[in-house]
Amino acid sequence: FCPLMDRHFKTAQEQIRTDPSLQTGAGLLSVTLDPRHDTPAVVGEHATRLKADPQIWEFLTGEPEHIEQFAGQFGVTVMRRDPTEVEIVHNLRTAVLDEHGRLTAVLNGSDWAPSDLMAALRKAREVR
Repeated sequence: FCPLMDRHFKTAQEQIRTDPSLQTGAGLLSVTLDPRHDTPAVVGEHATRLKADPQIWEFLTGEPEHIEQFAGQFGVTVMRRDPTEVEIVHNLRTAVLDEHGRLTAVLNGSDWAPSDLMAALRKAREVR
């Protein structure tokens, strides 16, 4: 997991919690790109350390090929020079989906601010 993204999502979690327009239906999902290391137990400990509210912020791990297929739908690319190595090279993308699962916005990298994500979440709520 990326520490900067974790901080962004932690801030967004608090804003979702206090924004009446987002309290129902809006949520956050962090997906590990290193599921060999990030087992359910490791991910659970990480979520606890971050004080992630499971009603708002969930974490996903699974089989590497499934994670990469899922992430690839949002333009995330993962490169491993050697499957046995720890090093994973990947880009970062934060996808915003509307209530019907349609992609409404993508925030690239980790240079965006939590206010950018909140604006995208509010806009997604308006899309019908």
